[in-house]
Amino acid sequence: MTVEDLDLSLVSDGQRLLRFIENRREGSGVMNVPVTYVLRGELDVSALQRALDSLVARHESLRTRFVRRERLYQAVHPPFGVPIVVSDLTDRADPWAEAYTLLAQRLLTNIPVLSDWPFTVDLVRTGGNEHILLLNVHHLVTDAWSNMLICRDLGYLYSREIGHVGADLPPVQWQFRDYVRWEEERLAGPAAIEHERYWIDRLDQASFVGLAAPQDDQFASRPPSKNVWFTITGEQVAQLRGVATENRTTLFVVASALFAATLYAASGQRELAFGSIFANRGRPEVASTVGFFANMVVLDLAVPESATTLDFVEPMRQTVLQALGHQQYPYRRLAIGDRTSRSQRASEVVFHMLAAPPKVDSPEHVSFAGLEIEQLRIPDGMGTRFDLELLLLPRRDCLDGVFRYSHGRYDAHYVERLSTTYLGLLDALVTHPNQQIPVPIAQHPEQGAMT
Repeated sequence: MTVEDLDLSLVSDGQRLLRFIENRREGSGVMNVPVTYVLRGELDVSALQRALDSLVARHESLRTRFVRRERLYQAVHPPFGVPIVVSDLTDRADPWAEAYTLLAQRLLTNIPVLSDWPFTVDLVRTGGNEHILLLNVHHLVTDAWSNMLICRDLGYLYSREIGHVGADLPPVQWQFRDYVRWEEERLAGPAAIEHERYWIDRLDQASFVGLAAPQDDQFASRPPSKNVWFTITGEQVAQLRGVATENRTTLFVVASALFAATLYAASGQRELAFGSIFANRGRPEVASTVGFFANMVVLDLAVPESATTLDFVEPMRQTVLQALGHQQYPYRRLAIGDRTSRSQRASEVVFHMLAAPPKVDSPEHVSFAGLEIEQLRIPDGMGTRFDLELLLLPRRDCLDGVFRYSHGRYDAHYVERLSTTYLGLLDALVTHPNQQIPVPIAQHPEQGAMT
């Protein structure tokens, strides 16, 4: 069955922006959103195949193809047998090194969504009872929340196939096409005008953080990304939750306030604005829907005199609450238009803390019956949509933190200093919350030597 045999429907505003960016930034798999697990134990490959087939039957986005005519359309296909690329490297001298090379090549290759399915599946055998499973999904049909759903559902469906049946999966109330239809109706109504005015005022007043020299073309290709990893321990997470409770707010607000404090420490700017990615799942009908819902918002605040780490929490609480009320207005409508240059500055420095779907605590809590699983980290070298991003990922009893940065726009030493600064301010918040923040403490080399 071809696309022409199916009903075509328009894509969402967010999908149009992603496709626009992808066309401007060729190569490096900039739109790949992978999930990689090491599976240890007696893997039933046939059961995995059936589970993947059921996963695609459950979620329309995974069986959607795209077509470009005068505009970008999507067409949902009937369920199909998922192609799995199986590689057996057990006879190689270093199976893991070869597996890494193979999977890195896959992650750096763009998925051709106009001619093929929007995801690929690789299963690499590295030992007698050890496999690496790579599910690489195009951003047009997924986001961080959706990938957690994919992992949860795949683990459940695999477990069911080998006879381990637990509580049923939550129903998928809306497929992504239902959400797009709802979005189109909402954006044609009066509420959209209020949301647009809010974000236009925010953009007009925003003083975006400048840690590196700005690019002439914000949509142009960025150098491959590199990563600086750190861990926020379980004890530290509990301490941050305590700070959140005392200040009538959430862990997200406290973590983003620390990011703002880090930017202040690095730049000395007293008016701070940066981008953040919100899950944009306000409708309960989409809690179990796979698709691209995530939306960019702008978070901004004014830094008071003699600022302490605690001084950032309340202003951040206020700006996050306001942004939540307007998060459903598509960022694309600001990013392509009269305010393109200003709105794109929100993509230079970004904070992102993964929001987990209900009953999905972290990717590590995914269960494949009879198997031990380990999630692998994001590798260096992938394309990135942002110059500098702090990403916080939920893990079992802790948070993984990673500063992802465009190599060449920033250097490793500088980003490592940012990471150290973030952890230092975290410690100050829970031990000496009224201690003044010294600035600047992590200058970019282009702005002078670090102090």
